[in-house]
Amino acid sequence: MEISHDLSEYLSETLRIAAQKVDGFDDAFEPQVRVADERFGDFQANGVLPFAKRKGQNPRALAEQLIQTLPPSEDWEVSLAGPGFVNFSLSPGFLLLWMQAYGSDDAIRGAGKVGQSRKIVLDYSSPNTAKQMHVGHIRSTIIGESLARLLEHRGHEVIRDNHLGDWGTQFGMLLLAIKREQVNLDELGDEPIARLENLYRAGNALTKEDESALTEAREELVKLQKGDPENLALWQKIRDLSMESFERIYDLLGVRFDHAHGESFYRDQVDAVGQGRVWDGGTARQLRLVDEYGGMEEALAWVAAQAELGEDWHPLYLGTSASTYDTLLRQWLIGDSERAATGG
Repeated sequence: MEISHDLSEYLSETLRIAAQKVDGFDDAFEPQVRVADERFGDFQANGVLPFAKRKGQNPRALAEQLIQTLPPSEDWEVSLAGPGFVNFSLSPGFLLLWMQAYGSDDAIRGAGKVGQSRKIVLDYSSPNTAKQMHVGHIRSTIIGESLARLLEHRGHEVIRDNHLGDWGTQFGMLLLAIKREQVNLDELGDEPIARLENLYRAGNALTKEDESALTEAREELVKLQKGDPENLALWQKIRDLSMESFERIYDLLGVRFDHAHGESFYRDQVDAVGQGRVWDGGTARQLRLVDEYGGMEEALAWVAAQAELGEDWHPLYLGTSASTYDTLLRQWLIGDSERAATGG
């Protein structure tokens, strides 16, 4: 006897075949088999109720006819509950046969595969360097890894991508605080990320209290963006410390990534922006419509000028076609409240 791996689909097909023999049903009937509340059985078919409502029939009477049409089976017992729920209670012998058929990892993997696999890229987790992961990052990590494992079980090739927040205005403030307090990044103690967060808060407070500190933070950011060796070395150390912290959490969760490129990955690809592939990385200023600047080149020149001032304009989404961005830039105002993102 051949046992189906997907018992809900197996029972659904059994009900579809039986429904063909009942005058009240037609091809639009969908059994809607789900795992049942254990008080009522192993599986429950809920589809008779919505079908009967659409056809103006009594759902319980229709369900009774359906049950009577099912062939006798030693594999399960069938019962009717409420206004038309069809419950299946599987026999111990049938469950044993299923376990014998699919009790190994190889059998489960083989049964779950789709006919034609695909290559699928999942982007999840995405924490920010110099900051501790919060519950939002944990949530994204667990959901993303769960999807990755399900897709792999189905036979797809999954590429796991962790897009880190490792570049931007916050580093100007952090570098300001590190230098003013003469902090040695090799001596941050047992909780280096917590220490870095405190340094960022200190730098942020300084920029709010002192206009000269804000100017200094912007200068530090511009130096970093232009490849200043000292600032790049500090940034790299901060990134390394952050990744070590993230990896400890990923190890606890059993999570791995194929790629962990952050925003910094694109910093030397600004020239590739070329035809207007520009995205606002989060400043409160708006990138006005390209037409208001007289053309794409003028708009890009304005963005470059903002970068010179230490503003956080990122050339992300470089893979999107120029024609797509030509359309998007003419339709959208980009700012903190409305951010462009491909595919939604």
